[in-house]
Amino acid sequence: MNKKLSEEGEKSKAICQSCKQIVSTTFARRDVPFSDGIGEVKDILVSVCDLCDRVVAIPAQSTPAIREARLKEVKSIEAQLPAAFPDMLDLAAHTIDSASSTVRRT
Repeated sequence: MNKKLSEEGEKSKAICQSCKQIVSTTFARRDVPFSDGIGEVKDILVSVCDLCDRVVAIPAQSTPAIREARLKEVKSIEAQLPAAFPDMLDLAAHTIDSASSTVRRT
């Protein structure tokens, strides 16, 4: 499987949601906010609309940087709970996502 890595300054085409058409784009480095509005990923390669200068696409090669930035935005909390509560929290987290779990620190 050959995957091409995009480079800054390279040209492409994409559909721009703002311009509502297929547009010419240029790959550039930008800070991109997360869609939930909490935090952002800094200096990643994105495809930018040549007409309106908005980010229209993010190449797969930027995914690891996005993942790292998202993990940094997760804030830990500390609390003292009755002994049964962490078990209930673990069960709830596991029910939502079997890969999830609470982290207990003593």
